Order: sequence, then C-alpha cells, then structure tokens
Amino acid sequence: MSKASGAQRMGITESTVRPYIMRARAKYAAVGRHATSKDALLARAIEDGLITTAEVREYRSRARRDG
Repeated sequence: MSKASGAQRMGITESTVRPYIMRARAKYAAVGRHATSKDALLARAIEDGLITTAEVREYRSRARRDG
C-alpha cells in the first residue's frame, strides 16, 4: 500500500505517515529486528501481534484509472 493510500485510510496526511513508518523501523532496528521493506515491516507487526493476518487484505489502489 502506498503512503498516500495509507494516509487516506487513516484520515491523516501523507507527510504524517512518513515519520510514523520511520519511527517504527528505527524501533525495530534498535532491537536487532530490521524492517527495511514494507513486507518486513508487515511481518514484524504480525509477529508482535499488532495486527492479525485476517486484518491484512488485498491491496487495491485508489488511484484513478483512465480507460
């Protein structure tokens, strides 16, 4: 999911999403559990019980499509 889509779903600005993600990655790195990709960050969140696999759904872009 893009930062813009995540921001829209959460009702915050994209510029707010960026520091949230950076802080989460920094906290994982500080304890030796690096999360340098979206997939790794998602895996850490599931491992730590922050979200469940049932909450993860197929991503559908909210970008406008021409055609």
